[in-house]
Amino acid sequence: MNIRTLLAGLVVVVLLGFGICFAWFTNQLRAVSNDETAISFLIEEGQGVRTIGKNLKEVSLIRNELVFSTYAKVEGIAKTFQAGTYELRPSFSSQEIARKISEGEVDDVVEEGVIQNNQVRITIREGWSNATIATYLSEVYEVAHDGSIDEAVFLAALDVADSREVVPDSTYAFLAKKPLHATLEGFLYPDTYHIYPEFDVEEIVKKMLDNFEEKIAPYEDAIDASNRSLFEILTVASIIEREVLTDADMKNAADVFWKRLDEGIPLQSDATVNYVTGKNTTRPSFADISIDSPYNTYEYPGLPPGPIGNPSIAAIEAALSPTPNDYYYFLTKEDGTAVFSRTLDEHNANKAKYLK
Repeated sequence: MNIRTLLAGLVVVVLLGFGICFAWFTNQLRAVSNDETAISFLIEEGQGVRTIGKNLKEVSLIRNELVFSTYAKVEGIAKTFQAGTYELRPSFSSQEIARKISEGEVDDVVEEGVIQNNQVRITIREGWSNATIATYLSEVYEVAHDGSIDEAVFLAALDVADSREVVPDSTYAFLAKKPLHATLEGFLYPDTYHIYPEFDVEEIVKKMLDNFEEKIAPYEDAIDASNRSLFEILTVASIIEREVLTDADMKNAADVFWKRLDEGIPLQSDATVNYVTGKNTTRPSFADISIDSPYNTYEYPGLPPGPIGNPSIAAIEAALSPTPNDYYYFLTKEDGTAVFSRTLDEHNANKAKYLK
């Protein structure tokens, strides 16, 4: 066999292989079925093409998440995908789905707590504790399913140190770094979720932990360089989430708390006391701040045993990158704005002025 014949043979083999790969790739872009049933599909703010592809595959709207992602990247539309709720059908090809979410052809928002196309829309607010989430879900479940779930059972499922007790097939690197005694408090990312196809603990917790994993990933290097553990950062973030409202106040409050911690000064956070009492007040009573609980930061110095709620990324950013300042005290007025003080005398004067 001469060299020309050999090269020709190789060309044929390469072209044949390319043709087979192209045919397979094209086949994977075809619609999953002829089913015209509409499915409401939610793309949340900040989700990337890989997550979107994974979620589409989970609800059987595409054949192959990798092919979908590759197609969107090659076509140059992956970065144009828009958040929103879309009405999609299994009869749509991957190309059609990609075009719809690239052009933002969103559907009307599914009403919270109401089933539509096998979905229930739930919204977990920033700072909510696991106990609050359990109460909320029991109420939404009652509206959506004309029934109820046991709050205590749901809360017990969250009150575990190892997420695999709730989500057996999922492991999370960020949970491996937390103290062994710590529960999932602080790791259930607050956001709007659509649950498929039925309410259950595993599905909800997995979505929240998956979301947390995606949201915290860009900050991993900064956390490693901060000399603070993720658990410490989440704990402080959960406190400032409940203490102040604006991003600027969060960053100032974070610096106050870190300074007090570093200098051995009790945090004296009303939010940690409220976590124990279940109240929501800017002025806990003397009896409240005298409660014997490690979460009472008036009585116990240092951080509480763990987060007092599930903080937003804004609060996490504040705890990770506080604004340096000279303050050691602050209070939150009735309108939610914070007033910072350098000395105890200034703080007491502000309390007399703003807290009636």
